[in-house]
Amino acid sequence: MSTVLRGGLTIVGGGREAWSDWRRGRLGTLCARVACPAWSRGPSTSPLGAMETSQYQALSQTERLWSPRQIGVAAFLGSPLAAGWFFSRNYLAFGEEAGARRVLWLGLAATAAVLATAFFLPRNFPNAVLPAAYAFAIERYASSCFGTAYEKHVALDGAKGSWWTVVTIGLLSCVLLIALAVIVLYTLAWWTGTQIDWNPRH
Repeated sequence: MSTVLRGGLTIVGGGREAWSDWRRGRLGTLCARVACPAWSRGPSTSPLGAMETSQYQALSQTERLWSPRQIGVAAFLGSPLAAGWFFSRNYLAFGEEAGARRVLWLGLAATAAVLATAFFLPRNFPNAVLPAAYAFAIERYASSCFGTAYEKHVALDGAKGSWWTVVTIGLLSCVLLIALAVIVLYTLAWWTGTQIDWNPRH
């Protein structure tokens, strides 16, 4: 028997059995290979062969996990780079060091893609649309990877990530990206001998 949960995540086995497995220290989950490549292990069980089984040790109550909503807010405030940091914290909590490193590089690559997209958008394009779009996508991505594990962890009185940390990391990431953008713009202006016009009316 399999149960399909929000975000496309599937738990193999009955609800009582899955809960019992978690309490014994093992949780069986299915996660898309594309969404969570570091979690994909074992034979595929989906018709399309895109879902694979993965098992992890249950966390101690003092181990912090960050919710999909928190990861999405971090992305909105500080780009996918900030979201990647929280993804990596969750992977490390499960002992997935390779996954933690991989997702940081993915966050950096996604941030570069977002900046490149923003560069080609028209000036009258609403500022909040692009951050809202990728923040929503990242929250769904996080939900498919950590949603069920987070809910189980919280149900067992496990520690949750702080919203203050989410806001702080998000804003720090935003400031860092703005500083890097200014440095790149001035460097290009100096290299090409052009002058930067900061007047938005032009």
